[in-house]
Amino acid sequence: MSAGHKPSAPRCPLGKLIPDTIDTESLKHDAWSLHRILVVSADDPRINWIERKILQAIGEKLFGRVRHG
Repeated sequence: MSAGHKPSAPRCPLGKLIPDTIDTESLKHDAWSLHRILVVSADDPRINWIERKILQAIGEKLFGRVRHG
């Protein structure tokens, strides 16, 4: 896909059922409620410093340190 190209609307009648936007908070809630998968940003303002450090430690244990630059 070239830069600046916007995908065309689906031609199939079922394409009307595809949402224009995704409610990410609802998606994260369902992932946790149904599958015990937690999706959270370490920068989420709803978590405190200690929780942020715990998330960072888990992320680094599972995936390694974040590379900057």
